[in-house]
Amino acid sequence: MLLHPVIIKRKSIVAKVADLFASPLHIEEMFFDVNSIREECYRRQKNNPGRKLSNVGGYQSGDYFLPDLFFNDLFLEIEEAGNAFADLIGIRSVKMDNFWININRKGHYNQKHDHPNCQLSGAYYVKVPPNSGLIKFIHPCDRFITRDWNVKKFTPYSSEVWGFEPKENDLYIFPSWLEHSVTPSSSDEDRISISFNLMSK
Repeated sequence: MLLHPVIIKRKSIVAKVADLFASPLHIEEMFFDVNSIREECYRRQKNNPGRKLSNVGGYQSGDYFLPDLFFNDLFLEIEEAGNAFADLIGIRSVKMDNFWININRKGHYNQKHDHPNCQLSGAYYVKVPPNSGLIKFIHPCDRFITRDWNVKKFTPYSSEVWGFEPKENDLYIFPSWLEHSVTPSSSDEDRISISFNLMSK
């Protein structure tokens, strides 16, 4: 998702608007069997007490690492996607570090946070019923936009937040420094995702 220079024509003058300091986001549809992955997530929930970090309500497992008998194929493909993204944005190649399982139920959400001490982070979506929450990305300068700009319409330049409604089998990868959150679910069904971090080799 790249933004290209915008040409502004004003009388006989042609001006260019350059997109400085962009916050990139990689979105890709995967083709894994989400039913078997869903079952494995529930199985691991029974054997892992979970933890509280950014999650308000819901379940977040402890960290898992490769090699992992069940998840190896999924995360090796995610690592490949992460390296294509890293190459595009001009950072060094990355390797899968840790991953964890998230299960949000009605009313549960994730507070604004980032992922320090790594390069890329992301989420793979296993189950996403309607109205089960958006993933929202916060502009790194959101407080200055609020303070200084009188925004008349939301654009990639003037928006403080971008929200996305993922689908099952979607993969999102983004810079680890990009703050993000998950809005409260209003669904009676579980929302399941697997989050991860990618580190420079």
